[in-house]
Amino acid sequence: MVISKDLFLAILAMDSYNRGYLPGVVLPGSAATGIGNATLRTDAQPQDYEAASFFAQAYTLTGSYADASGGPGLSAGQTVIS
Repeated sequence: MVISKDLFLAILAMDSYNRGYLPGVVLPGSAATGIGNATLRTDAQPQDYEAASFFAQAYTLTGSYADASGGPGLSAGQTVIS
């Protein structure tokens, strides 16, 4: 199944929200280390994100996604911050 860049970015944002403190969804198996064609980066773990009321997660892409409107897409090897 082919999905657009915008849909994939929205999925990564939703995944990031669910990985922060008090996660709403606990993902089993391989989903715990990534989602779709994105691998969760664990080299920079956030500190005191709960006190700051902010959480972000970085993913490294292992595949590419096209932009439906003809704009720039996402390429393998890029880092996405959600």
